Amino acid sequence: MELAEITLKEVQDGSFTTAIIPIGACEVHGAHLPYGSDTIIALGLARRVADLVPGVLIAPPITYGMSWHHGDLPMTLSFSPDTVVSALLDVARSLLSHGFTQILVINGHDGNVSPIEIAARKFRQETGANLLAFPTWWEAIPKLVPAGRFEAWDGYGHGGEAETSLNLAARPELVHQERIEGDELFVPLEFDPLQVRYYGHFGEHSESGYCGDASKASKAKGDEAIDAMAHHIAGFLQDAAQTGVGWTTGRPDWVATPPTASAR
Repeated sequence: MELAEITLKEVQDGSFTTAIIPIGACEVHGAHLPYGSDTIIALGLARRVADLVPGVLIAPPITYGMSWHHGDLPMTLSFSPDTVVSALLDVARSLLSHGFTQILVINGHDGNVSPIEIAARKFRQETGANLLAFPTWWEAIPKLVPAGRFEAWDGYGHGGEAETSLNLAARPELVHQERIEGDELFVPLEFDPLQVRYYGHFGEHSESGYCGDASKASKAKGDEAIDAMAHHIAGFLQDAAQTGVGWTTGRPDWVATPPTASAR
């Protein structure tokens, strides 16, 4: 169930055990995808997980992300990294205060990856509980669907074949396939561990605000990828419910209690 769409009665009648926080962004994805594409993917994946796992409550999505690197393109709306961390922490703290110790972030946007890790580490240090995350669908898909399923997979694909397919699966009415003009792959964005990373702006490479070959996208590919990811996450949640692995709470004896502000 989605918290934003139910009432007190459903909350009180439900037996919720796991909360999912979807987080996305508001930024250009070319002329064929909506600004909220990243949020649409995160929420769409959360909904499919909830269909597979009983007791899942989906929190209202965080619809802004850390999008400074898209700020040179029209109408990008961005949180700062610190704001993303704070927003996640505040939502997670609220859920914890209502008894949720099983909290999972599903992320749809690359700029949120580092803030999610910081929020999770702060949450653990502060509360002893874990804030888990499925942070990079674009890295997960190649390991969960058959090789070659995405013809133009480039390791990134902002607005390309994979992201367009996922949006077709989640919100097909918002995708304008007739506006796709073919391959917009400007520079292969490969994540080589030996590479010296360059943290530039997306608009330096693409005026249209997307990369990859969106013309190869299809709803069938998107459905297959979302279902594969949902079953993967569902399997983890079901294993964790039985074993407790991943949901560890409490502070190990060997971890010192952080000093209070007055003691610093």
